[in-house]
Amino acid sequence: MDVEQHKERFLSVMEVLGFDDPFLEQYYDLFVNEGMDNYQFAKLFDFEEGRMLCKLVLIADEHSLPYFKGVHAVLLKTHPISHGVFNGIDTLELENQMKVIDWNSQLDELPKIFGKITELKISGNKFAKDVAERLEVRYWSETAVAKHIKLNSIQDKFARFHLFDFDDPLGVLPVRYVYNLLCGRALMGLDLSRLDPLARSYFSLQPKPPLGYRSPDKSFTEVNHPEFDLKTELGKYPLKDMQSLPQSSQLMYDLTRGNIAEGTLLISGNDYPVRIALGGKTLALHVVDKRNNLTPIDRFIQKVLAWEVAHIKRKGKNNGI
Repeated sequence: MDVEQHKERFLSVMEVLGFDDPFLEQYYDLFVNEGMDNYQFAKLFDFEEGRMLCKLVLIADEHSLPYFKGVHAVLLKTHPISHGVFNGIDTLELENQMKVIDWNSQLDELPKIFGKITELKISGNKFAKDVAERLEVRYWSETAVAKHIKLNSIQDKFARFHLFDFDDPLGVLPVRYVYNLLCGRALMGLDLSRLDPLARSYFSLQPKPPLGYRSPDKSFTEVNHPEFDLKTELGKYPLKDMQSLPQSSQLMYDLTRGNIAEGTLLISGNDYPVRIALGGKTLALHVVDKRNNLTPIDRFIQKVLAWEVAHIKRKGKNNGI
């Protein structure tokens, strides 16, 4: 394969994985023409309410051509934000202003916005300070503004980071899979350690021991769950979606990819629409709330049953029973 063929294939693969960039072709040419051994470039991704900073790692292969080695990803868990009005500053309005500004080129807007952020942080109101810090990290990380203010200590409060080495058993991951794993959700990958090359098992990221034992590049351990079977797990719970082929197919499609799936639980004859995902230390189905927190599905069912019992008692009491 000559350089042009390799380049075309490389750019195509990067696009399929979601890591394409307007300057990627220039990065490729620079790598080849300068005879580099390695090169990293940063890219920002937004998913729903999550923002992820990625440093894409390229190394030279045996032909001195770029090889996509992996991604150092940092997920900024700043949202959702509990907005309010503090000292006359409407933080929702402030965020709407910050999100439309290019913080690499429109720095003339900085003094006014920075003044409001500072006022929120020194107001003595812990809620105002929390909102201000979340806005700083969300919109100023990896921008020209970050050079002028200290974001590192604040960023650590909201960051989840991990170095994904694509030569490890987890394999090459699309950017969406990287995001899903950092959000605490599991997904199906290719387990290269098993004899059958087509055997698929599930992977998740589990927190590492205390800080003294952590790698500076990884705050998680990649865990393989070879014995987990999704159909068996789904069969444990009263999911109406599993009774119909189109719905069950979509449900399984989303769960195998680490996405949040839409489903309906049938509890005491009543339908409860839920969002579900795979997660947890032992890998199980969880209900996902509005803040994207995970609750084991069996615990959710127990809460619903307890609520229904309490509701019946209140109804009976009101009717004089």
